[in-house]
Amino acid sequence: MQLYNYVGSTMFSIRRFLLLIVLIALSACAGAGASVTVTPTVEDSQAQAVTAEALPPPQLLAWVDIQGGRDAHTGGQIALIEADGTISPVLPLAATDSLVVPCGQSGDTVAVYAGGASGSLYLLNGTQISAPLATTYNLACFDDGTFQFAPDGSRLAYLDYNPSAFTKEYADGVLHVLDTASLGAVASFDDVTTYVLEDNRAVFVRFYQNARGEAVEAAILLWDGTDNREILTLTPTGETCRFTSAALALHGDQAAVVLGQRCTNQGTDWQLYTVDLNERMGTLAASADTGGVYLPYARTNNIWLSPNGTYAYITVPDGVTSRTASLVLVNMTDYSVLTLIDRQVLLPHHEDPRRVRVQSPDGAWLALPITSPGNNRNGLTVIELNDPSMPVRLDLALDTIGGIAFAPNNVVYAEINANGDGSLNALDLTAGTTRRVLRGNFQDGLLVTPDGSGVVAQLYAGDAPYYSDLVGVTLGDGVLSPLYTGNPANRAQPLAWVTP
Repeated sequence: MQLYNYVGSTMFSIRRFLLLIVLIALSACAGAGASVTVTPTVEDSQAQAVTAEALPPPQLLAWVDIQGGRDAHTGGQIALIEADGTISPVLPLAATDSLVVPCGQSGDTVAVYAGGASGSLYLLNGTQISAPLATTYNLACFDDGTFQFAPDGSRLAYLDYNPSAFTKEYADGVLHVLDTASLGAVASFDDVTTYVLEDNRAVFVRFYQNARGEAVEAAILLWDGTDNREILTLTPTGETCRFTSAALALHGDQAAVVLGQRCTNQGTDWQLYTVDLNERMGTLAASADTGGVYLPYARTNNIWLSPNGTYAYITVPDGVTSRTASLVLVNMTDYSVLTLIDRQVLLPHHEDPRRVRVQSPDGAWLALPITSPGNNRNGLTVIELNDPSMPVRLDLALDTIGGIAFAPNNVVYAEINANGDGSLNALDLTAGTTRRVLRGNFQDGLLVTPDGSGVVAQLYAGDAPYYSDLVGVTLGDGVLSPLYTGNPANRAQPLAWVTP
C-alpha cells in the first residue's frame, strides 16, 4: 500500500531515480543495438558488428499536459525526456490540444496525432519533428486500421474521416498515401472503408451507394504503386440487403474480407470472403448471424490472420453494447467456424482516446480486453494466432483494462484500474502464467522499455487539481522509480522511444 503515498521524499530518492536511469540505459542498449551491423567489405574483412555501447541511448517521447483542473487543459508540449531526466521541448501545444496519441512507429520514425476532435499529424524522425503532415479528424490515428506504415517504412497512409462519416451506416474516408522521407503525396483514393498498406502496393475496399445512401456494392481494389485497378466487386446476397461494414487482411496474394450485411426485417450477418488477387476471384467462405449491428463509430468488425495463414480471427457485434463483440475463429483450410469468446470483447470506440493496441507488433499474438458489466468480472485474454488452443487469461474482479503493452520477451503488461485503486500485471506468454507486479492507481498508457525488463507508466499522484507522475517499474522486483514529477497540475504520458 506504500505506492499510494509514494509522493513523499523517500520515493523520490536519488537511489530510485538512478535505478530508472539504469533501466532506460540498459534497455536501450539491448533493444536498439542488437540488430545494427556493419557489412564487411573485401578490403575490410575484419569489420565488426556495431556494439550497443557505440549507440546513443534512446530518449523518451512524452506528452506533457498542463491542466487548470480535472480535464481542463491550458496547454502543454510534446517533449523528449532523457535518461538523466532532462526535458527538451519538441512541440508546444495549445489549450485546445486535449488529445495526443502515437499513431505508429517504423524504426526511429514515429507518427503522432495532436489536437482535439480534429488536429494535426506529425512525424518525429530521430528527435526532429516535421511540420504537420495534415489537418484531419482524430480517427486518422484511431488504430492500425486507419494509420499504417508500410513494412519497410518507405510509405505511410491514413484515412481522412470527417465527423459526418459516423452519422450514416458505415464510416469511410479519403485514403492518403505519402512518402515517408519527403512527406510528399503519392496517391489518394475516395470512399475507402478499410485498407492494408504494403511496401509496393495497397489493397483497399470501397463501398458504392444507391440513391438512398446504402452501400450496395463492395469493390476490392489494388494499387500497385502506379496504377489502381478493381480486382472484384461483391454485392449483397439479398434484394433488400446492404453492406454496413468492412474489414480486410492479407496473406501474400490472398485477401480475406469480412463484410457486415444488414437486410430489411432480417437482421445483420457477417460474411467472410476469400479473394485471390492474381486470379481476381472471390469465394464466400463462411457467414452467420450477428448478435448486434455494425455501427460506424465502434471498431467491432476486425479480422486478423495467423502468420501461417491457417486461421482467421473475426470480431462480431454481440448486441450487449455498441462496442462489444464475440470472437469467431475460422479455419481457412476447411472454413469451419468456432466461437472462441461468446461475448463482451471490449473494442475501441471513436470517443475513446486510449487507442489500446490489441495485436502484438510481430503479429503473433492477440490481446483482447473482456468486460462483464453484469458482474464486474473483467480481464484480458491473450491468444497465440498460430495456436488458439492455449490462451493466457487474466481475470480480476471489479477491474477494467486501462492499457496493454507487448514486450519483446513474450510478456504482456496490463494496467488494471479498480475504483481508484489498481495494479500493473505481467502475463508470461511462454510459461502461460500471470502475476501482479505492483499495486497502484496507474493511468491509461504504458510503454515497454526496449529490452522488455520494465515499463514507463503514468501514475495518479494527487487531485488538487488532478495530476500524475511518470514512473518506471522494473518487472523483476517491481521497484518504482520517478522520472517526471507532475506536481499540480501536470501529467506526462509516454508516447514512444526515439534515438537521436
